[in-house]
Amino acid sequence: MRDIEVVLADVPGALGEFGRVLGDAGVNIWTQYSDHDGRLILVVDPLTARPPA
Repeated sequence: MRDIEVVLADVPGALGEFGRVLGDAGVNIWTQYSDHDGRLILVVDPLTARPPA
């Protein structure tokens, strides 16, 4: 498992744009939630989150 930190702009649509980038790359998001520090946690399908060969 690997953690990647991404900082999103505090503007409307930033999360949607990030989701679109993941979707366009073929990454399947299984679930998402935020922790008590306001961080967004995404759990993705490890088979679709692999970098291209």
